Amino acid sequence: MPLQAFDAAEIALEFGDIRLGNTVMLGAMSDHLPFPAEVLRDAVEARFAQRKPGKRDVNLRAFDAGRERAAALVV
Repeated sequence: MPLQAFDAAEIALEFGDIRLGNTVMLGAMSDHLPFPAEVLRDAVEARFAQRKPGKRDVNLRAFDAGRERAAALVV
């Protein structure tokens, strides 16, 4: 698969926090790893459910947004 670029920071800022760029990028790469994307999504959910429950939902939305953007770039 060829390299695709997009602005993860732009997506993160749509959710109100530049730090969500990391989660956006996790979502973007999740379909290109040697395990199902759901495994990584579940890990994001578990991490935020334990440590920062108030940030859980926005991180899951950021993850999904990264997956959607990466999928839209595939021709």
